[in-house]
Amino acid sequence: MADGNLFLKEEDAITASDLQAVQESCGFKFPPEFREHYLRHNGGEPQRYVFRSGEKVLAVHAFLPVKNGPEGGLFEDTYRRLKEERAVFPEHLVPFAVDPVGDYFCFSVRSGDEGAIYHFVGEYIPDYERAITKLSDSLESFLLSLEDDNSV
Repeated sequence: MADGNLFLKEEDAITASDLQAVQESCGFKFPPEFREHYLRHNGGEPQRYVFRSGEKVLAVHAFLPVKNGPEGGLFEDTYRRLKEERAVFPEHLVPFAVDPVGDYFCFSVRSGDEGAIYHFVGEYIPDYERAITKLSDSLESFLLSLEDDNSV
């Protein structure tokens, strides 16, 4: 994947076994692009982090690390908190990054939509029509669309 975006403040590298353990624990399968991305970047903050689509402007604060990160802020911790304890996410979405106000960027594990990127805004729950916005068909196109903050 040629995303061309530098990631800062990454955690220590992970292995394919680490990703497999998360998949088995959480009960979903990482889309291939995400497997590749996480094997290169375990969490971190993208240097280009502004997403713009028409009137919508969002900021990617950080990708959730699979392991070696802050307690409670790991990928699996977040997944369990949002999907199992609070049960606020639709089944087909998996949170992978957070914005500065605590809303989530997610990828889809739904057949026919696998790997598509969505933004989930918690304040609109239970109105999922407003809470969920599709941003991109793939991680690669999402990462390629991110801009520097001076372009806002």
